[in-house]
Amino acid sequence: MNKKLFVAMSGGVDSSVAAHLLKEEGFDVYGLTLKLYENMDEEILNQAALTAQAIGAPFFVYDISSEFKKRVIDYFVSSYMAGKTPNPCIECNRYIKFDKVLELARSHGVNSMATGHYSTIEYDKASQRFLLKKAFEEDKDQSYFLYMLKQDILAKTLLPLGSLTKAQVREIAQSQGFSNAKRKDSQDVCFLPHGNYADFIAQYYPQANLKGNFIDEDGSLLGQHEGIHKYTIGQRKGLGVSFGKPMFVKAKNIEDKTITLSSEEALYSSYLRADNLNLIPFESLESPRRFKAKTRYNQKEQWARIEQTDTDKVIVEFEQAQRAVAQGQTIVFYEDEYLVGGGTIL
Repeated sequence: MNKKLFVAMSGGVDSSVAAHLLKEEGFDVYGLTLKLYENMDEEILNQAALTAQAIGAPFFVYDISSEFKKRVIDYFVSSYMAGKTPNPCIECNRYIKFDKVLELARSHGVNSMATGHYSTIEYDKASQRFLLKKAFEEDKDQSYFLYMLKQDILAKTLLPLGSLTKAQVREIAQSQGFSNAKRKDSQDVCFLPHGNYADFIAQYYPQANLKGNFIDEDGSLLGQHEGIHKYTIGQRKGLGVSFGKPMFVKAKNIEDKTITLSSEEALYSSYLRADNLNLIPFESLESPRRFKAKTRYNQKEQWARIEQTDTDKVIVEFEQAQRAVAQGQTIVFYEDEYLVGGGTIL
């Protein structure tokens, strides 16, 4: 790999330490921050610039807000309005961060990049493919968000934090005097800094706040909801109606604006279909295989039978029923410590 590379810098401690470590390893590091939306916090840009200056790296900022709006924000809003539960971070990684950073790097004659994600990329000589491995610190592993990376991207990418713990990363940042060493990790979607997605969606679609009916599994009227986008599969609290017993969101129907409520037991299912399939260790799954899988980032992996049914589609049968599987979310599957692939739940 050429010693020149661009590091995607978010202003946070992880990307700052990633850039520092690569500089220490002898790489010719260039820092790059993407301006993703109009009201993006200036502190992010300033912190990234300060870190680049501290390690002696040239620093660039590129405004890609129009592309980010099209690929991520519009997708996020339209998915919710279609009754789905989208994962904007994965779509951003799919279409923006990796592809765009490499594109911009190449415009400077640089063919490699790095990020501060907690995962590891390895090359397997036997298969002649790049593999994606879980991070050393399981609680910080971010391979779930990287399942869509294809071989051409993996071949040009370094993830230097995969073997470190978060505590070690913060210690390195403190030793270098980085002002973001103790900065709290963000738990929100970047363009929703306060997590209020319902109001954000209503700005795009005023009709989002149209009321509709809560119904039970038999179609009987239970009450009225405040807008279908305000509720998520598996939700119990905040329904705004008292039923005399615990009731949970089981399904949303965008056509008639109904939300089906059920008991918790009815939330469990063993079968799902997914598209947007990407496989990492091999091109295709020639026959059904047993892997561990999960349908949410913070979910514990569960055994499942995975069968590829088309170029970009799989069916998944879990050995134990899973709670509140949501259309639009991401399923990924693993073999031991390696991410095999994933897709978008249909």
